Amino acid sequence: MSVIPSWAVPGARVVCVDAKWSSEPPADPLRLGLVYTIESAYIWDAMIGAQVVVRLVEIDHPFLPGFGYLLDRFRPVVTRSLEQDVAEFRKLLDHIPEAVA
Repeated sequence: MSVIPSWAVPGARVVCVDAKWSSEPPADPLRLGLVYTIESAYIWDAMIGAQVVVRLVEIDHPFLPGFGYLLDRFRPVVTRSLEQDVAEFRKLLDHIPEAVA
């Protein structure tokens, strides 16, 4: 991923979907399923290629200024209600053509 998605903006809420660490985690590691707020997003030119990184409001790393997490570890929080989802689905069903007998 080398382009910052439109949903990865300061103030956006994201949920952690990958909290695993390949080595010892930092003092304040990510928690799977916890919701965080994006403080900033930027592109980090890593050895494996450009990666989108986010800094989180809830996690402060005083000894690692600028430390962030790969955006791949998060998904945007969906704020739609069940009623909104059902209404959208019904609109789709209304446009299904009748079966030909």
